[in-house]
Amino acid sequence: NENIVETNPMFVKTFDLSWEEILDGSHWKRNYYKSDGSIFTKDELPRFIAHRERKAVSNVEVGFKKVNGEFVWVRVNAIPLPYKDFYTVVTAIDITELKKQENKLKKFSRAVEQSAASVIMTDPNGIIEYVNPKFLQTTGYTLEETIGQNPKFLKSGELSQDDYKVLWDTILSGKEWNGEFHNKKKNGEFFWELASISPIINDNQEIIGFLAVKEDITQRKITNELLKTSVQEKEILLSEIHHRVKNNLQIVSSIINMGTSVITDKQVLKFLNDTSLRVQAMSTLHNKLYSSENFSRINMYDYIETIVRQIKKIHTLQEKIQIHLNIQDIEMNIESAMPCGLIVNEIVTNSFKHAFHENQLGEIGIDFILENEKCKMRIYDNGKGFPNEIQWNSASTLGLRMIQMLTRQLKADVIVDNSKGTCYIITFAPVLKNKKHEIKKSLIFE
Repeated sequence: NENIVETNPMFVKTFDLSWEEILDGSHWKRNYYKSDGSIFTKDELPRFIAHRERKAVSNVEVGFKKVNGEFVWVRVNAIPLPYKDFYTVVTAIDITELKKQENKLKKFSRAVEQSAASVIMTDPNGIIEYVNPKFLQTTGYTLEETIGQNPKFLKSGELSQDDYKVLWDTILSGKEWNGEFHNKKKNGEFFWELASISPIINDNQEIIGFLAVKEDITQRKITNELLKTSVQEKEILLSEIHHRVKNNLQIVSSIINMGTSVITDKQVLKFLNDTSLRVQAMSTLHNKLYSSENFSRINMYDYIETIVRQIKKIHTLQEKIQIHLNIQDIEMNIESAMPCGLIVNEIVTNSFKHAFHENQLGEIGIDFILENEKCKMRIYDNGKGFPNEIQWNSASTLGLRMIQMLTRQLKADVIVDNSKGTCYIITFAPVLKNKKHEIKKSLIFE
């Protein structure tokens, strides 16, 4: 009559059943799912097949939902008892965690298979064990022609033995190698790849293989060569962009690293907001630089005004704060302009956040003047000044440490006056790109 006559406590716990549900057979009314997501009919369940056909049914995966909503997977075996007619023994092993890991592996596998980059896995001797479809598409080789080969079958012969030695020394030491290859496809066509090669290390810290992720950059190389044939200023732009972006990313990395040494969980949001402003200050410079007719200089009035407007836009509640700009119309190179912009960002942001009492009519001012071939940058407010526990010479806050770092980068002299509000006077020798002396003044958000 298909009733359960005996069971153990683990069955009751795993299937989330009451004894009443077991005895009255109502548990068969719940939905039981196959691996493909479809629902078992009652006759398809292992227990009924074994009972009906009097043969063992093994390793059938069955899924179901508990009353609390938790989804559980079990692996079921059903065996009819040969010595006792009409009785069947059913065992069910909980494989929920195993299924979760299996799904993660499937997701990872699909990501690799569908990746827009070529992926190669080798054994410790460099013999290819796996390549994804993108590798086959890029090189023109078949899977059968690739597995068991050494990746050197793609070599064009342009990379020197010394370069290959550096590559192998790097990855055999457990480190990641990054670089470019000029390789050859099956049809003889040459192509460029930007590659990252890393060792695969097991729990015993042994190298069990290598993973290479490679991007076809042939078109990028062609584009770069075309640009290099244009005017000299474009050539300078091409050579400078990589250097500038790299340095800027290093600055961002330094900011984040410095932040991790001082923030607590409660300060995470504040830290992210401050970091966002810093990145915007750098982004503003690049936007103005690349949109201008000259790629090597920046107008300081336009740059500083844009930064201040961005800060004000974020701090919308401080409507009563006025900002006075008194900036000489000069142009500077990026090495001088970038630190200046970040310093302005730090000091003005600090003034908005900490300088004024609620509803105070506050003033923030920025003077940027050229005197005797030196720039004098004065940033001030009429707020309440530094708290007693904060000292400029022994700065413990991230913002002040940032300002100190940037002024050192400018090789600047710094005076901080805390007697009437807070005033920074920063003097340095910039690399100038013009000799204009016009002073531009503005009052922002009166």
